[in-house]
Amino acid sequence: MPYDHDDMHMNEFPDASDQSPIDLTHTVTCPKCRKPVMEGSVCCPGCGKYIAWDEDEQSPGWIVILSVVFGVLLAAGLIWWIVQAVI
Repeated sequence: MPYDHDDMHMNEFPDASDQSPIDLTHTVTCPKCRKPVMEGSVCCPGCGKYIAWDEDEQSPGWIVILSVVFGVLLAAGLIWWIVQAVI
C-alpha cells in the first residue's frame, strides 16, 4: 500500500508511546575520566578519548603497585629474619 499524504495531519506529532526512551542501564565507566559512557561507544563524551573495549576487566594500576610494595616488604622482612638468625 503506497503512502497516502492525506492520512497525515499537520498537527500529528509523535507521542510518548512512539518514542523509545534512552536506555541508560547499559553504561560503563570511562577508564580515563570515570564518567558514564554508553556501552559500545567509540569515544567518551566527557573527555573525548577513544575507548578500547577489548581491554575488559584489566587489573587497575594500584593493585599492581600494592603487590610490588608487598613483595618488597616481604623480601626485606625475610632478609632481616635470615640476618638475625645468623648473628
